[in-house]
Amino acid sequence: MLSPLTTKITALQAILCIFAAFGLAASAADEEPPDEVFELSAFDMGFHIPSAFTPLGKKRGYLQTDHGKTPYRDFSWKKGDEMIVIRQFVVPEVTWHDKSPSQAFSDAKKNILAAPETKLVSERDYDIAGCSAHTFIFQVEGDGPHFERMDYILTKPDLNIVMYSSPNKAALDDVACQDLFRNIVITLKAPK
Repeated sequence: MLSPLTTKITALQAILCIFAAFGLAASAADEEPPDEVFELSAFDMGFHIPSAFTPLGKKRGYLQTDHGKTPYRDFSWKKGDEMIVIRQFVVPEVTWHDKSPSQAFSDAKKNILAAPETKLVSERDYDIAGCSAHTFIFQVEGDGPHFERMDYILTKPDLNIVMYSSPNKAALDDVACQDLFRNIVITLKAPK
């Protein structure tokens, strides 16, 4: 069984693999983007974290892309060995012209599966409020099996990632995980 620290590191490493599909790398700077940079999307993403989970914290920063520094912010919660991570990443405008949603999802899958300990269990495309979305379920081997459901939701200019992570595959079918994903709401912001 993975320790809580290993679980946290594994989950966040998996999230970072996503950005390879968008040509991103972590930025060395400790700068934090201002709140306003996360208000550019025409959409709001709402979610409900199950009450049994406690907050681990928030983090924000920049990732270096081929098109310059780009902002992200993370929120994370934990219950035992299970973890929820939500990341909002403001994708550079030019990136949206380089790839279709299906290409970006395909590239993300390819990059995540480049790690030999990661196996794809299932995936599916879906639409939420007119925005392209994709669900991946992965099994990660190591100190013991570890399972992750990651949903990518594109709300231009944002890539939103919602991840539920557990050492038990059955947890992905339990109420907490199902409620997390069922209660994601994308709404169009009112014009200013």
